Amino acid sequence: MVIGITGLPGAGKGTAAAYLVEKYGAVTKRFSQPLWDILARLHQQQTRENMQKLAQSMRAIFGDDILAETLLQDLAQETTKPIVMEGFRYQDEYAMLKRRPDFVFVGIETKFDARLARIQQRSEKDDDRTMTAEKFKLQHEYKTEQFIPELIAKADHRIDNNNTVEVLYSQLDALMTKLKV
Repeated sequence: MVIGITGLPGAGKGTAAAYLVEKYGAVTKRFSQPLWDILARLHQQQTRENMQKLAQSMRAIFGDDILAETLLQDLAQETTKPIVMEGFRYQDEYAMLKRRPDFVFVGIETKFDARLARIQQRSEKDDDRTMTAEKFKLQHEYKTEQFIPELIAKADHRIDNNNTVEVLYSQLDALMTKLKV
């Protein structure tokens, strides 16, 4: 089974994926992993802006489905079940995976203020600690973020992540029970 997770930045996709790995033995694949790898190899800062620019450039050069194709090839080598793919941002990524009969799509919804606070706290990217509300709001206008609300609307299951991490975990447990995992 492939569980796809989408949500706006800071919604809790990584937290959800980490829990599914820990509790259910899942393996995770992130659409952004090739971008992280390239930026690290080029000795460039791993900022949200650099990742967005790189993703747009790769899609322009290699086609819109480059990240999805890369992950599909990674999936072909994976024997662990379930597989959690996080970070869907485009319709073509969703459409490509939706063809799989074992694909389940999950949208995580979280309010703006909570997402901003989480991003500032976690400091996953080099510029997260200094993120302002204004800059965070502007980033939602980037092409890489624009289609996420539409994808959330297509989700087979939605998770409201505006509460504690324990509430998130209980929603994930309920989902996994429903999926019979």
